[in-house]
Amino acid sequence: MPLWSLGYEMWFYYLAASLAVWLKAGTRGRIGATLALAVGFAVFTMMKATFLFAWILGAATFWMCSRPRQPWLAAAGGVLVAIGYISNQLRSATTSVNTLGWMHYAPSNDIAILLLSLGIAVLLPFFTQLEPKSMLGVRMNHLGAKLAAFSYTLYLTHYPVLYVWEHFLPERHAAIDVTSLIWYLLRIFSCVAFAWLCYLPFEKQTGRLRKKLQKIWTQPSKVAA
Repeated sequence: MPLWSLGYEMWFYYLAASLAVWLKAGTRGRIGATLALAVGFAVFTMMKATFLFAWILGAATFWMCSRPRQPWLAAAGGVLVAIGYISNQLRSATTSVNTLGWMHYAPSNDIAILLLSLGIAVLLPFFTQLEPKSMLGVRMNHLGAKLAAFSYTLYLTHYPVLYVWEHFLPERHAAIDVTSLIWYLLRIFSCVAFAWLCYLPFEKQTGRLRKKLQKIWTQPSKVAA
């Protein structure tokens, strides 16, 4: 299931590269880049353009991260995240909470995704400039870096683990209580543990593999005498 988003990512970077060529190239390069952009836009007529707009909002934070932190902007981002998240949940199917009475107050799911994306995009520049000062903050930051190291593996492997859970425990909990919370935490732990075990022989070795490939590619070719 997570692989569907990799298809979106490929076309995000394709469009970004085409735009970069258009901005930097000469006349001929811009003609080719324009055609490439047209192809990318044509592809998104068959995909969900909402995710393209959400990616553009996220990419725009690159220019905001170098600006001084604005607490009021971060507060506005937090409000947008809350509104987008709640709206998205109201539009999602759930057996734990009856949302039928509130659903007609929420915007469409696409608008909810954009509100959530905009809120996160506004919050990111604020959080990325925060530096931990207390011992607890430094330790939490260090732990976050360790967890982030295998976040991509977690993203790719968590669905198979959840499908195993669904196979043996297909029934859903009808209420949020201690029992359902314990099972929920066990699922999270199993996903993280399995991802870490997959990370060790694969993603963790990326740097070593990259160095070997660079060494092979940068070696001068030996000409036979």
